[in-house]
Formats: sequence, C-alpha cells, structure tokens
Amino acid sequence: MALSSSHAYLATESGGLHVIDISDPANLRRIGGYVRAGLALSVSVALAGNYAYLATSGWGNSIGLEVIDLTDPAEPRRVGHHPTSAPAYDVRVSGHYAYVIGKWALDIFDVSDPASPRRVGGNSVAGGNSLTVLNDRLLVAGERGLTILNPFVPLRIRSPVWQPQTLRLSVSGPPDWPVRVQRSADLDTWQDWQTVTLGDQPAELSDREAGAHPRRFYRAIAP
Repeated sequence: MALSSSHAYLATESGGLHVIDISDPANLRRIGGYVRAGLALSVSVALAGNYAYLATSGWGNSIGLEVIDLTDPAEPRRVGHHPTSAPAYDVRVSGHYAYVIGKWALDIFDVSDPASPRRVGGNSVAGGNSLTVLNDRLLVAGERGLTILNPFVPLRIRSPVWQPQTLRLSVSGPPDWPVRVQRSADLDTWQDWQTVTLGDQPAELSDREAGAHPRRFYRAIAP
C-alpha cells in the first residue's frame, strides 16, 4: 500500500490496484482501480508524482514493472510496462529511476518518460524481498541478509567546450570506476585513448589532436 494526502493505493494479487478515498477516515470509499491481466503472486506499489509503479511476480504479460497514470484517481490507467530479470517483489522510485528488487536480481529503470520505462542497469547478486531508499543508499533485505548499495549513477561522456584545435571532454559516472575512453574516426574501429578513475566530480580530458581530423568520435567503457 502507498499513501497520498487523500488517497490510499492498495495493490493486490488478484484485483490489481484499488484507489481508496481516505479524506474521511471514518468513511473509507473505493473510488476506482486498475484491473491487471492475470494473477500475480505478489505485488508492491510506490508513488511518484501522478504515477503509481507496480512490481509484480507471477504469470502473464503484466509481470514486471507497470506504470499507472493516476491523473484521474477514479480511472487509473496503465501507460507503461517493462519485464524484469526476476520475479519482482518490491519497488521504490528515487529521482528519475525506479528500483525493482526480485528474488535473484535488482533492476534499475529510467522512468523520466513514465510511458516508456527503460532498463539502464542492475545488480545480479543483490536479490531480495524488500527494498528501501535511505540517505542516498539502497537497502535490500532478503535471504542473504541486508545489502547496502549505492544508488544508480549513469556513465556519461560529454563535450562541453570546443577550443581551436582542442576538444575538451567531461566523463562522469559512479565514483571509483576505472573507465576506458576510446576514440574513432569512423565508428567502426575504436582505439583506447585514456583511462581514468572517476571521482565525485567529472573527469576533464583534452584532445589536442581533434582539430587535425575531419571527424572524431568518443565513447566511455566501464568495467
């Protein structure tokens, strides 16, 4: 169950998502719901903005991460879905990312576009039954005990500054990652250029040979 100021959102294995008006605690009323296709073994729900995120395990096409639009609480409607690597037991949303924990793995989805969730990462050894986000850490509880993880940080390479004959690059990502930066003239043949260990701030690189080439492409490769 997840709560907003005036509604309770109750996820059930057989009935999908129920929306309960709790503005008058002495007179609870079901005002709407979303009916899932197929029976689930377990369901968890998290709220973010006008959306509910369901993590489900069981059978059918709805299993995985479901995104429900709650703009009209009386008529919730599914707008997005993505399968998960393992039966999904719990879900939490932090920033633009939804973290879905399963029995064998953690899946991370970019939900900046709720209608098109994209899997952007995960951890195949951090499976569990429940998940929470606390003080910029992910806490996973399961049969292996408690596992504490850093939140997802995307690996990015950018070219914010161009100077005569010199291209400056900015590489950011998870701290302490060794990252290989490669360059290419044709997007077919790549060569290692520099290796950097990322920190809390982006790593700044300069390619003083860039101006001598009609085309130059770059990519960053993490371990």
